Amino acid sequence: MRMLLLKGGINIVFEGQFYLGPPASGAPAHWHSAAINVMAFGEKRWALFPPYNGAFYSIKPSIDFFKWDVPEMEARGQVSSGAVHASHATAQPLVAGRLTKRIES
Repeated sequence: MRMLLLKGGINIVFEGQFYLGPPASGAPAHWHSAAINVMAFGEKRWALFPPYNGAFYSIKPSIDFFKWDVPEMEARGQVSSGAVHASHATAQPLVAGRLTKRIES
């Protein structure tokens, strides 16, 4: 999904994604620019961490990352995590790694 907004002669491009998945599904660890996430239904756990040596992407499923990696990263103070609920939104910073997991509901 891509939307172009013309404002005062400045072109602003919004790119979006829509995701629908079963419980425990989510996005593996990855990096991208600033994001706003809106939950229409259910609940999602998220984790943000600084990118290591630039951009990166993981093939490890987010459910495994949350089970094994996030607790160790939290103990070392290397990650911030939380949850977002239906009809809520989160704004995520410009330079951050992130991953998500849908919480069973």
